Amino acid sequence: MNYAEDFLEIMKSFDFDRCLTAMKALDWEYYDGEPDIDRLEETVRDIYETLMAVTEDGEYPRSVTAGGFRIAIPYNGANLHLSFVIEYIDWIGSEVENA
Repeated sequence: MNYAEDFLEIMKSFDFDRCLTAMKALDWEYYDGEPDIDRLEETVRDIYETLMAVTEDGEYPRSVTAGGFRIAIPYNGANLHLSFVIEYIDWIGSEVENA
């Protein structure tokens, strides 16, 4: 499935200003300093490209996370999901995996 058009629509519609406001309120910086809107968009483009890269077994990764952003393809493969994540926990039995 080709997700390029979906991705372009996501980039137009996603509220990067809101993410930047949250980051500033939390004093959240990237390793090389305080991000701006261009940097946030660049981060999302980078993780999208990583998501679209085919793995050695011919499969796509299901999700990629970086810089607070998570882009994912649900298991049904119907569309893309982009989120900005401040806190996340995944409970696996008796183990906790924080992302």
